[in-house]
Amino acid sequence: MTPLTSAPTPSIVATYPCGSLAPQSNSTSPVPAVSVCAESPGDTRGDQEATQRSVTLRNRQKVFFFERDVPAPPAVSFASDLALLNGMWDDEAPDWCGWSYLVIKGVSIPISYWKEVYSRSTSGSSWKWDQWKYQGKLVPMEGPDFLLFALHHLFLTFLCSHFKAIIKQWRQSSEEDFWHEFTNSNGKRMTYTAITKKLADLRIIEDEKLAAKVKVEYGCKFADVFSYKKGGKTYTKTKASGVAHQYQRIAGLTDDKDDK
Repeated sequence: MTPLTSAPTPSIVATYPCGSLAPQSNSTSPVPAVSVCAESPGDTRGDQEATQRSVTLRNRQKVFFFERDVPAPPAVSFASDLALLNGMWDDEAPDWCGWSYLVIKGVSIPISYWKEVYSRSTSGSSWKWDQWKYQGKLVPMEGPDFLLFALHHLFLTFLCSHFKAIIKQWRQSSEEDFWHEFTNSNGKRMTYTAITKKLADLRIIEDEKLAAKVKVEYGCKFADVFSYKKGGKTYTKTKASGVAHQYQRIAGLTDDKDDK
């Protein structure tokens, strides 16, 4: 697909952590490998600011940051502009538009890195209210703050999984082919909700076909390979999605965590 040549005007105004409402330059020229430090070595903060994190982009640029440098997950919608979603998804494909709604220390962070930014730290301590994946535990908050936590959790958990599915389908061929597949019989393009639903239905069918193939391929060894532990006991996986996902990991087709 042809990369975006200019930064489009977003349908809603997003607040950028750099203090500007304007997106960064969309230049796709190579960026030299450089580390962007969030703090000077001598700076001291409270316990909440004690953990420094980093994210390494495709061009080897490593961005260091503290919690205060990271805003809440951008409350933006790509429902009416999937081409922009494709352009902002990652900096590995030629589609990269050069800017993102999430900016840390002046650096645009592609959507595919947002999980790494907002997930729990490698040490296990909570980060940004553990916004990426809610562990089923109540957080020590109530009122507006708890509602904000819940909204952020829903945004990250559900929308980003939808984004990933759309991008995968979008890049399989061309933008024209994508809309040919997701256009109603009346000639109108499907809505974002209808697209994600159709993709989910297609995923179920694909998972069921792959799971059936895996069972035949592994035969009597299936139960030994495709199993999980719970409460000290070992169970054989029965969900097609879990079997398909693990098989894809074994084959090196995905690096996502295996679902039971």
